[in-house]
Amino acid sequence: METMSEDPNIFHLTAVVYGSAPGDPQDDDAQIEAFGELPRRVEVKFKARIPDTGLLQDQARLDTWGQLYTHSVYADLKHSQDWRCAFCDKPARESSSSFASWMHLRPPRMNIFVHLLCDASGPCGEETYPQAASCVSCQSEESAHSDLQRCSKCKLSRYCGVDCQRADWGRHKKRS
Repeated sequence: METMSEDPNIFHLTAVVYGSAPGDPQDDDAQIEAFGELPRRVEVKFKARIPDTGLLQDQARLDTWGQLYTHSVYADLKHSQDWRCAFCDKPARESSSSFASWMHLRPPRMNIFVHLLCDASGPCGEETYPQAASCVSCQSEESAHSDLQRCSKCKLSRYCGVDCQRADWGRHKKRS
C-alpha cells in the first residue's frame, strides 16, 4: 500500500475513470462486474505542490485552487485512451462527474469520479462532443482512429503529433 506524503503543501488528487474498451463483453453479467474489472476502471493519483503556502490559511482560496487543478487534468483523463461508454460499446463523448474533497485536511485531498458516456442526456443519441479517444488538443474525429503519441512526462495525455502537443503546452504544462 502506498503511503502518502505528509507534506501539507502537497495536494493529493485521486481520479477514478469508468468506461469500457472496444471488445468488452456487453451482456448483463458483464455489466454487473463492469466497475470492478479492468479495463473498465482506471485509477490515477496525482500529487501537486500547492503554489502558495498562504492558500493553506484561506480555505475558500484553497478549495478554488483544488477545483481548478482538478479541472486542468480532466481533459488528460478523458483523452487518455479509446474510451467507450460505460454502458454500451459506442465511443464515449461526454462525462458525468462527482467530487469528494477533504481540503481541510493536511495534506489536502480530493477524489473525482468520472463516468464516460456516449450521451449523458439519455439514450445513445447525437454526436455533439468530441470522442474521448481523440487528441487532447485538436479533438478531431480523425485523431480518434489514429496512432496517437503520449506525453513523455505524464504518459497520460495523447496527441496527434508535435504540433498538437505544442498547441496544448500552455494548458498541460501548468499541471505537469
